[in-house]
Amino acid sequence: TAGHQYDNAHILEKCGAAKIIKENTALSAQLETAAYSMLSDPAVLSAMTAAYAKAGIPDPLHAASKLAALVLEYIR
Repeated sequence: TAGHQYDNAHILEKCGAAKIIKENTALSAQLETAAYSMLSDPAVLSAMTAAYAKAGIPDPLHAASKLAALVLEYIR
């Protein structure tokens, strides 16, 4: 549906696990500022990581590798 990416991101932002950056003409500068603030402050990064874990959302990398394994098992 239209806006589903925003809706998903909003859930993560609301619990403190993400920061939404809306697309506009200053996107590059906004991305740079947000990335710098998160990566230069271990406390911010740690808090966001903890918030993501607390949200109970499965690790996307684990989910992707699990899906790939299922697909490979199916085609063999």
